[in-house]
Amino acid sequence: MERNRNINPARIGRAGKGRARLWFEGVAILGLVASVAALYAASLTNSFSRGLDLPREILVARGLLPPALPDEEERPNAQQLSQALAGLGYDLEEIGKGDREVPRLFLASLPADMDDIDEPAQRKALFLRGLLPLVLKANETILAERRLLLDLAQRIAQGDRPTPAEGDWLVDLGRRYEVEDLDFLTLFNRVDVIPVSLALAQAAEESGWGTSRFARDGNALFGQGTINEEKGIVPTERQGKGPYAVRRFGSLAEAVRSYTLNLNTHKAYRDFRQARWRAREEGKDLDGLELAGTLSGYSARGEGYVETIRTIIRKNGLAALDDARLSRRTLPQPMYR
Repeated sequence: MERNRNINPARIGRAGKGRARLWFEGVAILGLVASVAALYAASLTNSFSRGLDLPREILVARGLLPPALPDEEERPNAQQLSQALAGLGYDLEEIGKGDREVPRLFLASLPADMDDIDEPAQRKALFLRGLLPLVLKANETILAERRLLLDLAQRIAQGDRPTPAEGDWLVDLGRRYEVEDLDFLTLFNRVDVIPVSLALAQAAEESGWGTSRFARDGNALFGQGTINEEKGIVPTERQGKGPYAVRRFGSLAEAVRSYTLNLNTHKAYRDFRQARWRAREEGKDLDGLELAGTLSGYSARGEGYVETIRTIIRKNGLAALDDARLSRRTLPQPMYR
């Protein structure tokens, strides 16, 4: 059972014997966590326990967090967006082959007229091109935080004392990922990326490829619910669920970030995180098709939902996008007026 717990050096040392060591960026994390635990009490500063909130701008300025997303743009219609993407040479087939990087085009919302596109293939391509940069950006941020976490753990293991800003950042990270007592092992389990193919397939299924009322009016791509109807869009049929709404978001980027946190924290997706952890242990690439099998709890449809997600990944060649990378170049701003 996964739970938040105090780090016990002796227990971690015993648990580490006889099991495979987890390597990330060439470092054995299990051994590192044991070292961190041994130095844990001596390394903490008062700022760790205070849990103060620092403005994101300060953390970014100190290099503890990556820069925020660029200002979001005005909402284009489908034709405008298609023309803009064509002008950028944004081609999914070339990206899937590794011949081109993904432009840093971060849409605030999908076109409101997605369902006016008669050709399904065109609608799907537009949806994927609009969402792909946002998923990659979310993973880019998670990976940066994971590397910062690893670096901080290494330094603590070597006897360094975290700075106050680093301590506040770590407390904030634990809060966001719902990890108490600065349990490094659980943090490493949770602060990790979501396969691009899996995220795109779930968004496609939950939003009807961007055509649903929830996607159009609330940037809701992943069907996340809330009992606070003021924060969501009430479905036409709630099937006796009582107070329930599909959570709305201020932007697509916010929806994607919420989705990644949901998979990385909710108890219903423990199997997903454990399967991802095992893949890391074995030095394997994260496979969206395989990891989809752990998400039967995402929908009341259970295994039927899993098969739907896998079918979307297969039929639309989404696995080819798992290795996609964002361009290093920032696009001129703004694109739409």
